[in-house]
Amino acid sequence: PSKDPGAQRRFLVSCGEDFLPAHWRLETAWAEAAEPEDQDALKMIQEAKTAIELLLQDREGYARMQKPFADGKWIQEQTGLDIEEIGPLKEWLFYLQVDENLQSLEEVKAKLKSGWP
Repeated sequence: PSKDPGAQRRFLVSCGEDFLPAHWRLETAWAEAAEPEDQDALKMIQEAKTAIELLLQDREGYARMQKPFADGKWIQEQTGLDIEEIGPLKEWLFYLQVDENLQSLEEVKAKLKSGWP
């Protein structure tokens, strides 16, 4: 993941805490196997590991990233959309929840009211 906090949170949610050790081992093995050994990549891996470890220390914050605040029923009530049309909007709201570190359903509601692409 990059130095962007949103990208770090997205990486953590998509990768999952349980897969992290295997991911870091693979990344490190690839960097060490490069000819010559890729020191820049090894440094970036270490920086990423440190950033992710900091995110994991905030157990409450990590828990917030695991499940969307806005479920389909709530989105339907807010927008009047048919249930079949809600999927992409729900995905976008969850993306924003993780990327922007939204803390509550009220913050998600504010994003929804500001419009979506």
